[in-house]
Amino acid sequence: MSDKTIEDVLRALHTQGITKVEIEYSGGNDEGSFDRPVFYADDKSVTVDWAKTLDLDEDEDFDDDNFEALVYADEGRLNQWYSFAGEYSVNGTLTINTETGDFDDSADYTHSEYSDESKSGNVFKDKKENIFERLGVEKWHLKKKKSTLNG
Repeated sequence: MSDKTIEDVLRALHTQGITKVEIEYSGGNDEGSFDRPVFYADDKSVTVDWAKTLDLDEDEDFDDDNFEALVYADEGRLNQWYSFAGEYSVNGTLTINTETGDFDDSADYTHSEYSDESKSGNVFKDKKENIFERLGVEKWHLKKKKSTLNG
């Protein structure tokens, strides 16, 4: 693994004419991931020569997976979803400008809310409830019968 930071790598990409990086992602509910990064030079998708871009020594290694790992590690900024653990669903595209460092995350986010509606009681002692009255809903067949009688 390299000791490069995301800032180092983005600057190096820019010196090689790569102006933009896009990474799509999706996840939530404890699952999710970033897809492979796509690198652009003049709005055209290109393959990065990491050895040349980062001026790597023979014994150094860096590839798209290492770049993706840097994005994952940039929690709260490039990776606002951490491990995608939570009661939500999200998908989007992270776009990074390699010259300015500006980024845009187009996240489509849905939050799931759960409430505990557990109930305990005693069938022999508790009074039976009319569920429709408790919820404030009028039964359809009663509503129809009333409108027929009033009609």
